[in-house]
Formats: sequence, structure tokens, C-alpha cells
Amino acid sequence: MLATSLGEDAAREIVMREAKACGLEALSTRDEAVRLLKRIEKAGSTSGLSARLALSRIERGAPLTLGGASSIFATEPPLSAGKPAQLSELASMLAHALGDAKAEAVVTRAAQQLALSGSRVTHEEAVSLLENLSRQAGVVGTVARFAKVRFLLQSAK
Repeated sequence: MLATSLGEDAAREIVMREAKACGLEALSTRDEAVRLLKRIEKAGSTSGLSARLALSRIERGAPLTLGGASSIFATEPPLSAGKPAQLSELASMLAHALGDAKAEAVVTRAAQQLALSGSRVTHEEAVSLLENLSRQAGVVGTVARFAKVRFLLQSAK
């Protein structure tokens, strides 16, 4: 749940650190997950805000996947759905907040930096492009993190 706004690696690191600090080897109950998220929330900053958002989603009934130690301390990210995308689709995911011209320019520049050619990219390339953009400071980075989440959710359908 934290990976949607923090990125997979950062979320995994925070969850592992905080789980270890409070003696959890696995998340087997909803209460343990909520306890861990509340602990992360108290830390503040971006991870705290992300935890607050996750807690809100849980309160509204969002599904919560629980499992053994392998799920909380997994070292490999989940496999992607593999659906391709158009660069124009990625730009449109950013356009509401950035405007059409800025979104198109940002996506085009990121594609060039990643040496992606053509208007169609693989699922992995699209995720890489959005991840690259999410590392930028300011509005572009923030919007790209949310766009990445939307893209991953859409491609999982």
C-alpha cells in the first residue's frame, strides 16, 4: 500500500525497518498491519503521509493482503502485467495537473533520456519512465508517482 506513493524499494525498506523495530516477523492480522502503519505515520514526512493514506483506505474497506514472513520481507518485486502503452497515454495521465504541453514535453524528455524510441513502449519501459519522472522534485515528481500507481492498477486489470 505504501509503494503507490513511495515506490517499491522505499516502501519495502520502511516496512521492514519498522516491522523489525516493533518485533513483527510477519503481518498475519489486520490489527498488526494497522499498528505498523500507525507507527510509520508517526514518523512523519512522506512515509507518514503515505501511511495515513493507507490507513484511510483500510478504514474505507480497501482489501488488505496479509501473509507470512515472505510477503513482508520479500526481496523481489511482484511481476508486472506486461501490457504495452502509448507515450501519449502516459502524458495524458500527467496532463490534468501539468497541462497538455508540459506533460507531453516531460514524457518526451524522459523517453529520450531512457533511449526509448517510437510512440509505443513496453509495460516495463512505461513503469521505468514514470519511476524516473517520480524522482523529480516538485509537482512533476508528485504527479508522476500517482500516475505510476494508476498505470499499474490499470495494467493489472
